[in-house]
Amino acid sequence: MLLLTIITKEQEGRKQFFPSFYFFSFLPALSYKFFNSVNSDSDYYLCPMLVYLTGFMGSGKSTYGVELAEELGYAFIDLDAEISEITGMSVIEIFEKKGEDYFREKEAEALLKTFNMKNTIVATGGGAPCHYANMEKMNEHGITIYLKLFENELYNRLLQDLNTRPRLKGKTPDEVMDFVFKTLRERAVFYHQAQIVIYPPMMPANELAKMLNSGQ
Repeated sequence: MLLLTIITKEQEGRKQFFPSFYFFSFLPALSYKFFNSVNSDSDYYLCPMLVYLTGFMGSGKSTYGVELAEELGYAFIDLDAEISEITGMSVIEIFEKKGEDYFREKEAEALLKTFNMKNTIVATGGGAPCHYANMEKMNEHGITIYLKLFENELYNRLLQDLNTRPRLKGKTPDEVMDFVFKTLRERAVFYHQAQIVIYPPMMPANELAKMLNSGQ
């Protein structure tokens, strides 16, 4: 299914309207996981789903994930919360005391534990798809969905939440903007490996749940 969306983008103080094609496309591997044939060409039943939400920090993965899980009647897992449970430390404490490399190791461990889950929505951290071949593994074991927002949208959201973000703590607004634009460019190649890309403001969780349930 091809979704055509018209999105408002703030750029250099001007509002620009432009068409953006977001592909709600089911890859062959996704189709295999999503459906199994029954007795006729038109009869199908849904397989249990494991859904990974990916996207930059501030894109709303946890909030959206809870809503999507409620709509589908699924369990919800926040990967950062799982890491904190494994380590006994908050994400900020891990970064401050152990460093990012240690965090990424524990992140990969937490992700590994999800691979055999069914009927579950997993909200991943912003950097999770970029390390330890995590994106490839998530694509192999579940359905991956990229919650894509524009840089300025992310920047405005993150300015309200600097103290809870280890990589933003202590940064000025200008430094936050530079970080968002630079890091999003670096991560885009991983995010766009997702099987589904959506623009959340135009695809609420209840609508996505309907599409997932119908397989459209």
